[in-house]
Amino acid sequence: MTKRGIGDSHILLVEDNEINQLVMEEILRSLQLTTDIAEHGEKALECLKRRRYDAVLMDAQMPDYQATRERRAQPQFACLPVCLFACLPIVAMTAHAMSGDKEKCLAAGMNDYLTKPVDDKILYSTLLKWISPRNSADEKDHPSDSPT
Repeated sequence: MTKRGIGDSHILLVEDNEINQLVMEEILRSLQLTTDIAEHGEKALECLKRRRYDAVLMDAQMPDYQATRERRAQPQFACLPVCLFACLPIVAMTAHAMSGDKEKCLAAGMNDYLTKPVDDKILYSTLLKWISPRNSADEKDHPSDSPT
C-alpha cells in the first residue's frame, strides 16, 4: 500500500489489550506510520504532553473513552496549544458494530469510528480523511519547543 503523503505521520494508539496493541502496531507499521502506544487514558495524556501526533486511535471499550470530550477541556492540556488538541483527530475503534455505537462515539467527542477487526485499507482511508500531509507531526516542531 502506498503512503500517499502521510507515511511520516505519527499515531498514538490508546489500547489496553496487549494482543490488540500488537495487531494494530503491525497494521500501522505496514502502512508506514509511526506509532506510540498508551495502555490507558492517563498515559495517553502524558504522551500528548510530550509530542505532537497526527491522529489518535482509541479503543472505544476502554473505561475512560466516554470522557474524551471532557478530556479535551481539562487543565492537563493547558501546556498544549488549543488548536493542536482541538484539531487532533481521535478515531474510535470498537468490536461493537451495533446501531447507534458510531453516534455514541461521535457524541463523546471522537472524530470518526472504525470497527474491529480493523481492515488496513479502511483504516488508511479513514486516516487520509483526517491527516493532511502539510500537518504531519514533527518532533523538532513540538509546540512546547517554540519560542513564545
